[in-house]
Amino acid sequence: MKAQLSKDAVLADVGTLVQKGDITLNDLQRIYTLNAPADAPQVSRPLAASRPGLKIGNALYIVGTLIVCLGICLLIGGNWNQMNTGSRIISTMGLGLLVFAWALYRGRKQAVDVNHDLLTASLFTIASVAMAVGVGVIVHELNGDLSDPDTLAGTAAATSGAFALLYLLVVRSAPLLTLAIAAAVAAYFGAVEWLIPSDNYGHSELFYAVETFIAGAAVLTGGLLFRRRVVASLLCDVMYIAGTLMTLGAFFWLTLSSGFSSDETVRAITYDMLYPVFLGFAVWLSVYAQSRSILILTALFLTGYIFEISFEYFSDYLGGALALCLAGVLVLVLAYVTTRFAKRYIPAPARN
Repeated sequence: MKAQLSKDAVLADVGTLVQKGDITLNDLQRIYTLNAPADAPQVSRPLAASRPGLKIGNALYIVGTLIVCLGICLLIGGNWNQMNTGSRIISTMGLGLLVFAWALYRGRKQAVDVNHDLLTASLFTIASVAMAVGVGVIVHELNGDLSDPDTLAGTAAATSGAFALLYLLVVRSAPLLTLAIAAAVAAYFGAVEWLIPSDNYGHSELFYAVETFIAGAAVLTGGLLFRRRVVASLLCDVMYIAGTLMTLGAFFWLTLSSGFSSDETVRAITYDMLYPVFLGFAVWLSVYAQSRSILILTALFLTGYIFEISFEYFSDYLGGALALCLAGVLVLVLAYVTTRFAKRYIPAPARN
């Protein structure tokens, strides 16, 4: 009886955490997979398998949202010279606020999850993009120059703060938070250029690589902070992808830049020795974050590394064709290892 009561208490606590969004279906599946006895039944598919046709519906909603956003930009751009200041602001910021109000009304009236109801999420995405464009239009109409670093930094920081406040005080919509983070990254680049202007200091490839690496690391850290929130599950994937591309891409760009590649010793240390270690850290991070996005991107960068090393060190001895075959075999081995690694350490995400 005591054990039963203890179990009920634990389940009650788990239920509370699920209601708060601190535990997801993916977490429950992972706990069962890693701790179940050897003779226990295995989970053969995600706890919440998607229904037939749902993936097609998701794709259509995403495509439709992108088309609407593109159409708005083309419509305004094509008629820019024929529009006065008022019509430019109304067609961007006004449209964004109108769609935002519609999405907010729909979400509250029908009591739907604004991040999982596809139509509501699409409306919030369109509203967020239109409002972001509207901020740029307002700055332009006030004779502001977004190519100026201090103007860019100030505008992006204000935009990021406004979207963050909307997210915190009005509605927990992932598109709002996504735009807030994107604006914060733009503010960071603008602030760096404002504080350390390239016209005065002559930024090198090392400077830009380090600048991009720091931004990518910050975005990855943000994804890790949001990883246990259901509202931000898709946002985490976006942040993981963007952060991984910026960090690994900056390191790859740095090691192959003219300042480093011309010095054989420096290149051997940074690219031949440190880069594989950094890729190994990225693999560890994919397990820690339970992110297949990080693992896949790391595998792609590792594929590029394999081709580079194969042709640089083996083409002279084996010939170009044989070096290509060797690289292909290594990529096949990498694909096998990556697949096995993902199945073992990163369970497939649960779908609603």
